[in-house]
Amino acid sequence: MKNLSYSVGGLLAAMVFVGLVVVLPPGATDFSARVIVHMQQEIDTMRVFVKGDKYLLQRTADGVPIDMLVDRKQQVMDAWNPAQPQYHESDLSNFLVAMMDPFAAIDLTATMSKSEAKKVGTETVRGYTCDKYVIKTKDGPELIDYWVARKLGFPIKFTEPMEGGATLDVSEITEGPVPDSLMHVPAGYTLAVDSGEAPPAWSGDVANAPLVSLPYRHVMSAGQIIRVRPRIGEKVEVACSDAVKGSQFVGVPFKNGKPIENYMMDTFTLNPGDKWTKPFDPFSTDEDELVIRMNKGRALIVVRPATDKK
Repeated sequence: MKNLSYSVGGLLAAMVFVGLVVVLPPGATDFSARVIVHMQQEIDTMRVFVKGDKYLLQRTADGVPIDMLVDRKQQVMDAWNPAQPQYHESDLSNFLVAMMDPFAAIDLTATMSKSEAKKVGTETVRGYTCDKYVIKTKDGPELIDYWVARKLGFPIKFTEPMEGGATLDVSEITEGPVPDSLMHVPAGYTLAVDSGEAPPAWSGDVANAPLVSLPYRHVMSAGQIIRVRPRIGEKVEVACSDAVKGSQFVGVPFKNGKPIENYMMDTFTLNPGDKWTKPFDPFSTDEDELVIRMNKGRALIVVRPATDKK
């Protein structure tokens, strides 16, 4: 999966939420459009086709085309590579699945932050009258602003107000009938049975990588791996800075030599001047170590207890 995990908030709006079930406003217009997501100096471009309570996203991840068909009423996603006659079916309540889809990720932010969207006004975006909503924590900052076109019954813009936050823009909107065939898994495709995420090709090198103690501070180059074993319940913070252009690293919990998360969702690309910090909170019995690998380039990696401010 491409390095683009969407940390955004809720497919709400002129739609009504009952738990996680979305009910479209009556008479919403079918359409197709271009979607551009900016995040961490990366750009992800995709196409979206919306028909009734379903939409199809067509995107590319690491050079591989992926079609994602979302049923907003059933909260289910079917995903497939058009070149392979298999599809995967997943519940959108699955964190890793929702993070593949920027619109589902909007909903995810609202759910995970236990927040509600508040309508704050009406604005015109790309010629459409939109209701603007804000999601924020109870006593904290705004997490996301987003705009839902009344006529389309669909979000066409969102922004994350924090520094370096993601933005989404829906453009080249074409109203009109969307073929029914796009709202179904292609004929002849069979349901794949998942046997778990395939570990990265370099996972075999992890056992021989050095086990470091905290705090750790070192300039790491491409191919270098370190392992960290925090105490159960200990919060660990990984910081990356002073990167050469296009540097890429991954920081992901492992257990028994395999990542327990989709490692591509924990892969990050940095350029000179970028800084990145991620807390692993809390470390638990689900993982036995934190693995950090510099995939490309070179950067300063600092690993420390989250309470260590040095």
